[in-house]
Amino acid sequence: MVSEYLNHTRSILELDRLFEKDRKAAGAIAEIVFSQDISAAILTVSDITEVTNSRILADTQVASAKIAASAEVHATALLASAQTMRLKIQNQEWSDPTRREIDSSIVTELARRTEMEIKSSSRTAIDQINAGARAAIVQITENAKKSVEDIESITGVISDEIKENARIALAKLQDAQQSSRTPEAIAGAAEKAATEITDHATSASLSLTEFVKETVAGMTKSADAAILLISETVSRASERIVAARDKALEHVKDTLATRQ
Repeated sequence: MVSEYLNHTRSILELDRLFEKDRKAAGAIAEIVFSQDISAAILTVSDITEVTNSRILADTQVASAKIAASAEVHATALLASAQTMRLKIQNQEWSDPTRREIDSSIVTELARRTEMEIKSSSRTAIDQINAGARAAIVQITENAKKSVEDIESITGVISDEIKENARIALAKLQDAQQSSRTPEAIAGAAEKAATEITDHATSASLSLTEFVKETVAGMTKSADAAILLISETVSRASERIVAARDKALEHVKDTLATRQ
């Protein structure tokens, strides 16, 4: 991104030529050049921001959808475990009264194992969902951080360039003031232009800094909102699994009660 931005900025030599061509208009020229540099930087920063926000939105939607789908799959599996146990119990043979105690112990053991499986599966499901959510949050955070670093890098480049261009322009205007061949009126104009250049450079840097500050704050806000949304989705998914677990355990108890 930084290299792309540099392709749109004016070189120091080009700025030098503009000042050499018309020292009287140096202040106005500086304002135009600095304005163009700032515009190019803002455009690049805006592009980075748009891409990052789109990525955050997409990652959030994908993560939330996966979490919700996973919760439904696990919830269905938990309820299926209880139903499977019910079918196994129904297949037990109770025809011989002398085997009733043996069969009852088998049913009780089957119910115990099913309960353990349901509880273990629900814990595993919640752990998997939390792990997936953490991975998504890390990805979103890293993407936002990388974009902020790119933006700060561009800001540093353009700020340094503005300072360097202003320094060169001021040095040339200083030479104009000290030159014996420069008329007094031109020297005065050079001094005025020097003040204008300094003001324009300061204004340009402040403008870019403020824009970047607002942009980074907005990007951070988007990332925080995405993380919050994922966290809320995880909470709902966990509640769904816990509810399915409790319902499945209740089914196991009901089934066991009817066979005793």
